[in-house]
Amino acid sequence: MTEAWDATNYLGGIADVLEQKTNRGAAVEHLRDLADVWLYRNDRQIKRVSYREETRDTAGHGYWVTVSHLPS
Repeated sequence: MTEAWDATNYLGGIADVLEQKTNRGAAVEHLRDLADVWLYRNDRQIKRVSYREETRDTAGHGYWVTVSHLPS
């Protein structure tokens, strides 16, 4: 199991990938095809985050991202 402080690193990385990146220039080259993918313009639009870590029987890491529209 990873350290508890890793949660913010994982969540920040996921938020960075899902944010519009047109103003970041070469800073996103490492994302390759994901550099053109975005879900929201600014991560200030995120209003709720839930994080849960689970152990796996197989090696490696993975994560699920679920996005929902919250009612106004």
